[in-house]
Amino acid sequence: MGKHTNNGSSVNIVFQKPYYLASEIVSGQVDVKLTQPVQANNLMVKFVGMEKTKIENTVHYQDAQGNPQVKHETFKEKKEFFKQSFVLQTFNGGIIQPGAYSLPFQYQLPADLPGVFYDERKEADGDKIKAAIMYKVKVCLDVRGSDLEDKEFLVINSLVSKVPQPIALQNEKKFMFGGSGKLRMFVELAKNVFLPGETLFAKVRLDNESKKDVAAVKIKLMRELTTKAQGRVKHVVQEIQRKKFAGCKAKSKSEQMIDLPLSPKSFGTTQGKLVSCLYHIDIECDIAMAADLEVHPPVIIALLPLPGVQMFNPFAAYSGFK
Repeated sequence: MGKHTNNGSSVNIVFQKPYYLASEIVSGQVDVKLTQPVQANNLMVKFVGMEKTKIENTVHYQDAQGNPQVKHETFKEKKEFFKQSFVLQTFNGGIIQPGAYSLPFQYQLPADLPGVFYDERKEADGDKIKAAIMYKVKVCLDVRGSDLEDKEFLVINSLVSKVPQPIALQNEKKFMFGGSGKLRMFVELAKNVFLPGETLFAKVRLDNESKKDVAAVKIKLMRELTTKAQGRVKHVVQEIQRKKFAGCKAKSKSEQMIDLPLSPKSFGTTQGKLVSCLYHIDIECDIAMAADLEVHPPVIIALLPLPGVQMFNPFAAYSGFK
């Protein structure tokens, strides 16, 4: 995230794992590199977990003379999950000789933490939204003259991603001009938890007794974002990805396995008090001149490493906000 160095001397935070689950113990070490003798008091480590939101609301109105006016209202809120500092090593103002040093640390995470998340967007009406769930670790060696510091984000997943479950859904409909028969759709997913970069598979079985053709079967990944700040709520449902497959002729049946390769840059599912990021899949039967037949299975995206895929850094584009 960022380092303060002094004449080639530095401190560096190294975690044992690229990610952690709520309630786990974070293990790591602080690597200290000194190119010259320094006088120091303490080597401090600070752990902070929080969610924060900012909604800039744009209001268009007319003044008493009928002139168009624009007013901007800002709503901000923050909730801390934990904030704790401890001394990793004390030197009492003594001299530390040049060299490389490594000091291990551990920190017990609280249970029921939401997973990390970051969103920054501007909506069509001009409103601006920023939302983050973040965990940071900061280390500081208070060297006389210029402190040595390092700050790193900690990737934490909520426990909702721990136990995958199978999904089976079905739906049906009749048509006003499609004859007496129904169109039935049966959908099965072997699991409901997926990783960024993984391919999602679903078995779709259609029983089309009607006189209507199903032109295509579509699968979409949908993301529901909710941001709250001082009583203001912004909710948006976004289509993230889609893919199209063969349909089903009238008076026939079909069965196929459909797939959707998930982007390796997908944010994880998370649900805090101020920030929520949830996912579901839309599986649709596309029917001309009629409403589609749909099912909407909820799924979880866990921000965990997939073999052969570089793990997504949710804060690569983080610009910060106050």
